[in-house]
Amino acid sequence: METKKRNNIIVTTAFLLLISCIVILAYSNVKSSLKGSSRGNLVGRGIRSEGPLKMRTGLNNRFYYDNKQVYLNVELKADKVEVSKEKTPLNIAIVIDRSGSMDEKNKLTYVKKAVENIIDNLDEGDYVSIVAYNDEVSVLQKTTQVESRYNLKEKVNGLKAAGFTNLSGGMFEGFDQVSKSFKRGYVNRVLLLSDGLANRGITDRFKLADKVRELNRDEGIVISTFGVGNDFNEDLMTDIAEYGKGNYYYIKDAEQIPDIFAHELSGVRTLVAQNTKVIVRYPANYRSLSRTFGYPYEDEKRSS
Repeated sequence: METKKRNNIIVTTAFLLLISCIVILAYSNVKSSLKGSSRGNLVGRGIRSEGPLKMRTGLNNRFYYDNKQVYLNVELKADKVEVSKEKTPLNIAIVIDRSGSMDEKNKLTYVKKAVENIIDNLDEGDYVSIVAYNDEVSVLQKTTQVESRYNLKEKVNGLKAAGFTNLSGGMFEGFDQVSKSFKRGYVNRVLLLSDGLANRGITDRFKLADKVRELNRDEGIVISTFGVGNDFNEDLMTDIAEYGKGNYYYIKDAEQIPDIFAHELSGVRTLVAQNTKVIVRYPANYRSLSRTFGYPYEDEKRSS
């Protein structure tokens, strides 16, 4: 009998929408008695619907049993749903990097225009707070319901770029502000606008990502990031968004700003579901998880 080999499974997860309240179990029930060719008809197949969600799974190689490495792709899509005339209310913190590096190449100017666009799209009843940081963290506006858009814009327009970059401190203050007015049924989210060039506070991207995941898990607050400048730290800004269950954008120039924030704000107001989990179970005695692409994951390392 052929010796059983310990194979790697690499899971690629593509999430096309924020989705919640549904737990979809994707099983890879591989029996040791099966031969690779007998499972070939599953390649590119495997579709399951659950409420408004459709899940498609597939392996990249039908002979996975005899291969040392196999990719499993899991893709979730949401059906088109009728958009309610009533918008989902927002509870957001806008976190602005005003460190010295933001003085280069109109970065802070782009950020100010972006924040103005956000403020213009807020409705009465939405909650908003504004945090600015360099090596120090300042709360320009404590969390409050939207009243005077003009006053909010004036506070942002008065910012000057200077100092070092305590990105973690500004981000954590944003989480605190959202937490203070956290409401179920609202979109509770931090919007971080920065070049990601952190040099004070927590600067390690992996430690920051772990902290963001912890905050998202414990407090249910999402964070989206907006990178500015050609020299921004894309890895850091992407990690924060992925582990915070939010979206990541790159603001290349001012003309992109309306479309970017129209996409972000319209998307979060029309959520189909939120905090969905995909659980992939596999026989750990014969296979091991190498890594995933596209979404954070946790390996529980069960024996079966």
